[in-house]
Parts: sequence; structure tokens; C-alpha cells
Amino acid sequence: MIGLVSVLCCSSESEPLSTPNSPRTSIFDGEGVYFRDSNRIVEFQRMGSNLRELIAENQLLVSFREGASDSDTSRIHEWLLSNGAKKIGQIPQIQSVQYELNPQSNMNDIIDTLEKENSVLSVTPNFSIQPALDPNPYPGSDLSKGYWWIDEIRAREAWDITIGSEKIPVAVVDSGIYTNSGHFDAKDITYVAKCSTPDGKVKFVQQNHSSPECADTGSYVQGAHGTEVASVLAARGDDGKGGVGVAWKNPIISVDVYGTTGPSKYGLINLISPLGQGLR
Repeated sequence: MIGLVSVLCCSSESEPLSTPNSPRTSIFDGEGVYFRDSNRIVEFQRMGSNLRELIAENQLLVSFREGASDSDTSRIHEWLLSNGAKKIGQIPQIQSVQYELNPQSNMNDIIDTLEKENSVLSVTPNFSIQPALDPNPYPGSDLSKGYWWIDEIRAREAWDITIGSEKIPVAVVDSGIYTNSGHFDAKDITYVAKCSTPDGKVKFVQQNHSSPECADTGSYVQGAHGTEVASVLAARGDDGKGGVGVAWKNPIISVDVYGTTGPSKYGLINLISPLGQGLR
């Protein structure tokens, strides 16, 4: 089980960096790549920052600049060892080393010291990166399916926070939707169709709900464009088929503004009333 504690800094002071008396050998053990995982994640706050981030406890990543001499890398490596650090990983191809610091070391001070070294490209804690949510299936990388926008709008990061709410319906004012498309299985969908009043106006009523005002109740007509819009908005996600919408959980109110009676300038205005009253 991963523990979580808050670490701002420690009290121990680091020894100053020294200059080597003679050339040193490479700090990398051959060309192999290896890293050590951590079962303890802590909060870390960089001095002068309000941001608290999750890191692997006491782990530091140091990357050296291309062309850094063995003398410089050895000097920094030995300085870290003299302050109680241990080398626990490396990626020689990009000149990166993973260290485990002495628990009493002040990580902020060590980072500050190493950032002043010209041979150091970057020095950071070993940040804990949480994977973004991938629905099943995840069509975002398949441009042929029309879901290129998922990564463009960083939807997966948003899904880590919320995938919508079953208590908040979203309305699609368009053509009707193809409910057998595979995108809306088990979705809570309210269907709304147009109807004509005796005085020639067009109103909207919930499908299968009679209205004394309507002399001619138009049928709910499925359409490709409404289906596409509803899919992007709220297609059911992570159900093993179809696509995925921004708000997986939200119910849909599908308002067919076309239907059999054709478009109407009155219809869009009169939508406000039935939608506002919960489509009674």
C-alpha cells in the first residue's frame, strides 16, 4: 500500500561541492538502463512555490548536459555520495542518474546547489505521474473514427477529475440520434419531437407524451448530425464498444428540431419553455 505524507524539507545541511584533484572515470555502469521503483509517495513543495507535488520519497533525478566531462559528473556524483545519497538507477544514453537521498537531507538545498552547476541539465525529484484515464475502447488515437479531438482538448486529464453526472442532463438540439449506433447503450435519453399547433406555431413535446395544443404531432426522426453531436457530448464510455463522449455519465435530452414538419423559426424560441419546465 502506498503511504502519503507531507515533506517540505529536512533539517540537515549539505556539504559544499568540491573540486576533484584528478580526472575521474565514468559514473555509469556500462550501457544498461535500470531504475528503482518506490512504494512510498510523499508530497513535496519546492521552496518559494505554492505548488505541492507527489514524488517518490527521497528520490532525485539528475541529468547532465551533453558533453559533460567525466571529471564534472564524478565530482557531482561523489558529492552526493558524501551527503549520504545512493545511486539506484541510470539511463546512460541521456546522461541521467537516479539517486536515493539520505532521509535527513534537505532536498531543496541539494536541488539549489546542483542547479548552479554548468554540467547539470536538470535536477528534479522523482515525480509520481498518474496515468490519464483511458476508456475502453479508446478511439482517440484512431483518426479514422473521428475522435482526434480527445487528446486535442486534453479530455483524458479531465476524466481523471470527473466523467460527468447522472443528475445533470445535457440537451442536443439538432436532428434525432441513432440510438442503435453503439454509442448510447444503456444511456438515459429523453426524446423530444416537434408538433404543430392549430394557429400554425411549432412546439416541442416529449415523445409519447400527448399535448392538447398540437393538432399534428411530428415523429422523432433519427439523423447523422445529431448522432455525431450527441456522441461528442455524452456517448457512454468505458463499456467496451462504440465511442466515448466528454460527459460519459450525463443523461441526454435529444431534441429533434427537424422531424417531419420541417425547420421552423418558432421552434427554437419555443424550446425554452419545455426544456425549462423539465419537459413535462
